[in-house]
Amino acid sequence: MGAILIQNPVFHSHTKHIDVKYHYIWDCIEAQDIDFEYVPTALNFMDVLTKGLSRPKHWLFMKMLVY
Repeated sequence: MGAILIQNPVFHSHTKHIDVKYHYIWDCIEAQDIDFEYVPTALNFMDVLTKGLSRPKHWLFMKMLVY
């Protein structure tokens, strides 16, 4: 991908923000400002915002968001 960015400056201007965000996130990880935690799918209530869920699972996750 680096070769493509060098050859096409228009493409580079559209993807430069990816480099900035990527390096910022890694700086935060190294400084231990961000902590990652595994969440099993059955308990990942944020799925209600990103996936089509069955009605019972939808309401379960909605309750988890409120409380």
